Amino acid sequence: MVFWFGKKPDVAELEKKRDIKGLIKALSYKKDEKFRTAAERAIDSVDDPMVEWLKGAESFSDPCSRVRSDAAKALGRIGDSRAVKPLTLALNDPRGDVRSSAAAALKKMGNR
Repeated sequence: MVFWFGKKPDVAELEKKRDIKGLIKALSYKKDEKFRTAAERAIDSVDDPMVEWLKGAESFSDPCSRVRSDAAKALGRIGDSRAVKPLTLALNDPRGDVRSSAAAALKKMGNR
């Protein structure tokens, strides 16, 4: 569990500073879906496959289906073989949009 002392950090500022650790930490702030979604999109702007993989794997436990779906898309974009396991598990997600994103990501990576 992540604890925030004081007010939540500004996602735009974290993105501007390319503070990946801060943005990934923001993904675990369960009280504000919009905050997590903004952090997810900010991380997507960072062109670093390892960061995307770490973020994607972490995001599959998020209660918001949009965050989980975006994570599947991010993992599909980088095409790293380490993404196959979390994407395969996402095929069992209760939400259809997440399952569809995971299937599309696996297909993009060449996995049937």
